[in-house]
Amino acid sequence: TGQLIFDLRNSTDTRRAVSASELGVADVDRRGGHGYEASSRRVVMKLIRALPDDLSPFTFVDVGSGKGAVLLYAATFPFRRVIGIEHSAELHAITEQNLRRATQVRRCTNVSSVMMDALEFSLPSGPLVLYFCNPFEPEVFAAFLVRICESLDSEPRPIYLLTLNPHSNQLDAHPWARRIGGSWASSAYRLEQSPLA
Repeated sequence: TGQLIFDLRNSTDTRRAVSASELGVADVDRRGGHGYEASSRRVVMKLIRALPDDLSPFTFVDVGSGKGAVLLYAATFPFRRVIGIEHSAELHAITEQNLRRATQVRRCTNVSSVMMDALEFSLPSGPLVLYFCNPFEPEVFAAFLVRICESLDSEPRPIYLLTLNPHSNQLDAHPWARRIGGSWASSAYRLEQSPLA
């Protein structure tokens, strides 16, 4: 009901879940992609509040952004930029429509969505917050973590990861990822240093 209220207030379409088989993504098996289900606004807001008080230097990236619900949640905070990455053309189109339609007040006005394979996305420079709501299988998440570590190694900077299970299990196994908030189902981490250093 919370997501329905959010959609009614903002003239958006974020509530209805979409299975991977409905999306028609040719490489969904190769990349271990999942379907879409909106993240709880309450959970996301709680995770964001575990971050530093000054969010203005940070770019927020939702990896597997679906219909863009989390982009809209994040836009109510003063991030420098908010970016969604989505491989499904159908979901990306809905996100763009939602970003145009949403009536909420935004403290971040630089909000966008890109349609591409997450493993081909170049992480932005500067401080980062990366959000994952189970976008792909563990082995693909592990490959994305390598990309994060390479980026941190080439440009040391604050990087935070916000995750919903099962990815928190993988991060708990890494000594370079320090849990700073959340619960068993949703967690916030700070990368202390690149393990490649």
